[in-house]
Amino acid sequence: MNLTVLLAIAGGLVLVAVLIHGLWTARKAGPRRAAPPIEPTLGGSAADRTEPAWGRRRPPWPSLCRAGQQLRAQHG
Repeated sequence: MNLTVLLAIAGGLVLVAVLIHGLWTARKAGPRRAAPPIEPTLGGSAADRTEPAWGRRRPPWPSLCRAGQQLRAQHG
């Protein structure tokens, strides 16, 4: 084999490695899939239900409403 063939093979391998690396990083950076919803069961107890570790997310509306009521009370 001469040098040209060896360099072509090496270049092809490098090109394939770069493509695989690009596909791998795009896959890792892609959109995340949500966990499947938990199906309700009949007759299950509260202990059987699983809550997310971070707790339930609450809307900010009650605190904003209270703040608005306080401002209206202070400033008429």
